[in-house]
Amino acid sequence: SGRTHPMASSGPGGAGAAAAAAAGSALGSAWTKFKATQVLGDSVAGIFSAAPPEYLQRENREQEIEAEEVERAAGEYDGLCWCPGGVPPPDFAVVTDEVGPSQRAELSVFVRKAPEAPLKEVRLLGPRRASQAEARKDGCELRRAAFRGAAVAEAAGGKAWRLEAVRARAEELWWKEWKPEELTGEDVLGSAERRLPEFTTATQAEKFKEQQQSIASLREWIYSKKEEQVELYAPAGPSWFPAGQATSVPRLPGVWYVHERHPKEGGRPAPWMFFNASTGKYYRSSQCDEGKWIQTGTPHSPVAHDVAVSHASICLPAAGGRKDDLAVALSELARTGTALKFPLPFLDKPAVLYLLFDGLRGSNVGAEFCAKRFHSHLLPRLSARPTDFEDHELLAIITDAVEALDAALLESSARYSGCGFALALLVGRRLVVGTLGRCRVLLCRAPAACAKGPNKEAPWVAHALAAGPAGPAAPAHVPPPEVEAAERRRLLLAAGPLDLHTARCLYAGSASADTLRAMPEDATARDRAVFRVARAAHAFAALGLRASELEVGVAAVRQAVATFEVAVGPEAARQGGDLLPAKALARVREAAVEVEAMLSLDVYATRALAELYEMMDEEQGIPTPRRAASVLGVEPGCGEAAAQAAVDRRYRALMSGIATRSPEHAARGLCILAEVAEAAGRPSSATVWAPGDAARSVDVTRALGFRDLKRPRRLVGTEVAAEVVILETGITNVLLLTDGLPGLSDVEVAEIVGLHPRRPRAVCLRATAAASTASSPEAAAAMAVCIAVGAAAGASVTTEASGAAAAR
Repeated sequence: SGRTHPMASSGPGGAGAAAAAAAGSALGSAWTKFKATQVLGDSVAGIFSAAPPEYLQRENREQEIEAEEVERAAGEYDGLCWCPGGVPPPDFAVVTDEVGPSQRAELSVFVRKAPEAPLKEVRLLGPRRASQAEARKDGCELRRAAFRGAAVAEAAGGKAWRLEAVRARAEELWWKEWKPEELTGEDVLGSAERRLPEFTTATQAEKFKEQQQSIASLREWIYSKKEEQVELYAPAGPSWFPAGQATSVPRLPGVWYVHERHPKEGGRPAPWMFFNASTGKYYRSSQCDEGKWIQTGTPHSPVAHDVAVSHASICLPAAGGRKDDLAVALSELARTGTALKFPLPFLDKPAVLYLLFDGLRGSNVGAEFCAKRFHSHLLPRLSARPTDFEDHELLAIITDAVEALDAALLESSARYSGCGFALALLVGRRLVVGTLGRCRVLLCRAPAACAKGPNKEAPWVAHALAAGPAGPAAPAHVPPPEVEAAERRRLLLAAGPLDLHTARCLYAGSASADTLRAMPEDATARDRAVFRVARAAHAFAALGLRASELEVGVAAVRQAVATFEVAVGPEAARQGGDLLPAKALARVREAAVEVEAMLSLDVYATRALAELYEMMDEEQGIPTPRRAASVLGVEPGCGEAAAQAAVDRRYRALMSGIATRSPEHAARGLCILAEVAEAAGRPSSATVWAPGDAARSVDVTRALGFRDLKRPRRLVGTEVAAEVVILETGITNVLLLTDGLPGLSDVEVAEIVGLHPRRPRAVCLRATAAASTASSPEAAAAMAVCIAVGAAAGASVTTEASGAAAAR
């Protein structure tokens, strides 16, 4: 209220008031003196003492202490102790992938390459599994490998440990099939994953309200309000902003910064990452629980390298004018990502992507589908993490993007088409290349020293990237040894053709009677029998038995084995295992064991399975809607629900019975039924491209698409041959070539680049000139990329316009 001035009263009363004021009395009238405790109660006692109470952001501090205890417990696992100090222990979470089987273990390993180096988070993915228990088992195995690797490094004198042991274990798990008795114990429980602390978030207003509800005295409230956090660190990377009062931040004490992103579906920006400027720690959202935040490594501060890039491409049509090959160039990858709401602010500059797609089976539908969509699978994976990617992480991102693209192609109307590709991804000075199918990537450089003399220009040298060792008998597209080993294992599990190394041809079905009759006239009965077994797509075809011949039971199988043994002669059993007759005999005996086991259980179910195999052989792996509907007893175009109901009614119990003796054949039978149900239920208005009879076979073992060659048998895979190259200072030319230029050798490519080291358009014209003059029925394409690093980047790279005169 108002204050009474001591001189407001005149006369003698005024002098008395002044005297009262001088004596310490309250000014004005009717003032009474009270103690503070009489007004506010006993809770006010001691609020002005020098020593503050223990209560300071009690809720946040309790979470911080609890997080330290949880992290300390996570540092002990399976009798091992996490040694690196100041580095969180490795942890994993089971994530759901878009490609089935969808359960995968993602291991997060934190490394610090030097004592003063920033903390870095490296992630490794396990194989795809059908169940969470299998994925958790993989995650525990990877975590054990990380703990053991750190223990070995600590025993060696505290050296910084490397991830080779963990990566080697991850590769072993790709071929590991967990048995039911192995999926027991703590490794498969939910408590095995996500052992590091996780934090919830709250706004400043929410925190203040919670404090008000939990504060017991006014003394605590005053000191909780006066608490001040010190900002000791600055965030790494761009686009960080101080968290506002309305921003939900982790429930930890500190000064917070936030990195926001726009959701893909639209709307206001949302927090994507947090930084605590008081502790220097970063936090990211948990993939398993959107409401939880976990610690992550230090983001990468992007570097703009002194690199200049130019490119050109030429795609020649096939006979008839069909354009089977397509080229894609994204020269501003960061700008493209921002436009598609997949920003790349932590990626080094420049960031460019070049792709060359090669249409197979005489069609461009598969190449066109992939050319339009590859970036939509790559950009989200590059944008999902703010780290400076390790080389193996970049290769894993390329592989995952290819597998996701392949899964999308297999579900599209172009599912039976196929394509290969060549890829070049430049991030700063790191060049990532990859190939699939018969495409090639060549790297051309000028040696620093010239053997012809110091005054003459150095010759250019070209060598293939993402390829195995070249040789006189090896084609130009031989994959690296690790890819070739994975390919052999896949074909072995899929019971691929035994003569693939000589015939270089894959078929979805077994050799038909017409194919056997079309063999050369001088082919003997032994040759025909071996060829039939080599091309057999299933055990019944290897034995030469039809479904109608299985009524007699096991006797028919034994008679088929005896007949084949007579045809190949007794010397086949004595020959080496690498000879085709010996391999064929081994396959026949394995098939006999499998079929006898099924016949001894249920003759009717075995015959039903044989009929499914025969149908796929006759349809050459692509069942027509009419044939599929007749198998299920429904009308064509009946719909997915009706077709699936027919499968359950007719075959589900039969396949379940077969699974008790032969799980592999039961799983393959269900896969065939899935293809049959899809074809029978497909609406008549839906158009699905299918190859002609002459294009059913393919001569590649790795490609995108080819659903008939991937289901039910995975004859064609997507193992990408990839490699990472660190570019040196100077001019480097990278050439992407399709299979339409098989006669262009590495030496010829080097000569062409030597003539036009800075003119990618001229390089493409010369590279495709041979194919255009030869009138080849195959389409041909070439893409040239000129990369200038360092001082060479200052010189202007010749553009297409300025190079027109030289081209003429």
